[in-house]
Amino acid sequence: MGRAKDWIHAAGWAGIMATYRTTRDPSLLAAVISWAGDFDLTETPHHPRADNQCASQTFLDLYALDPRPANDFMLAAAKQSFAPLLENAVAGRAEWWWQDALFMAPPVLARLSSISGDERYASVLHRMWWDTVAFLFEPKVGLMYRDDRRRENFWARGNGWVVAGIARVLQALPAQDGRRDDYVQLLRTMCAALLPLQAADGLWRANLLKPDEFPNPESSGSGFFTYAMAWGVNSGALDPPTFLPVVARAWGALVALVRADGQLGWVQPVAALPAPTTAETTAPFGVGAFLLAATEVARIADPTFVRAISA
Repeated sequence: MGRAKDWIHAAGWAGIMATYRTTRDPSLLAAVISWAGDFDLTETPHHPRADNQCASQTFLDLYALDPRPANDFMLAAAKQSFAPLLENAVAGRAEWWWQDALFMAPPVLARLSSISGDERYASVLHRMWWDTVAFLFEPKVGLMYRDDRRRENFWARGNGWVVAGIARVLQALPAQDGRRDDYVQLLRTMCAALLPLQAADGLWRANLLKPDEFPNPESSGSGFFTYAMAWGVNSGALDPPTFLPVVARAWGALVALVRADGQLGWVQPVAALPAPTTAETTAPFGVGAFLLAATEVARIADPTFVRAISA
């Protein structure tokens, strides 16, 4: 995994951090600390776009494990990055105009609210999140468009970013938050819409409603869907009898996409719409989706599920 702090790598490190929290493998924690430790606060633009804020999810998860003064730079970096949104009333659709942004920035705001106790971060999160949802969500389908320029299809990874973003917001949002149930309901709506779109092989295709356009496997969108559904089952947000079989099929299919060299294949490259991919194509964000899914699958104790994924 590269050491860059851009969204491509930050999504991968989010998966590594989640894997550490599940396995408590000290080598993983050491790797995350090393990656975060060379962060230069001066590199943070005064008002970066959401893509540049994604790394702070892992910074804050790391800080929460060890909130001592030596780690304050990670909290300071996140606060500095979001300061303009606290100071100015900004519409979500103006800043988070593409659906991927709902994975990148909102989980950071939820963590800032929880760690700092400053409810302004949650207030900004709610105002901007639901404005973006109003802008891009299609109620007739139960899914979201990638952005206002691309309303001709429903992209798997784009919707994967959203449902994974919901899970990571809820993971950190204080239990007493008044909007929590709204996020749970959106997760239920979107996951229900995804159920009939799962292909026979357990995966989802890049173009969700037009699976024949790119019939090849695609692991990043499928990985995020698997993570969100497994997290939903584990948290009580989703119905186990409905979703456990879906997660079991998806997880088995994802594992089969790991190549003999240990690399995850079939990750659609950086894009803004559905496109083809190959067994040779991988990317840190696809690995992050896979690891996030793995951490939640590992928590499922249902005997039938365990037998299904062990077969």
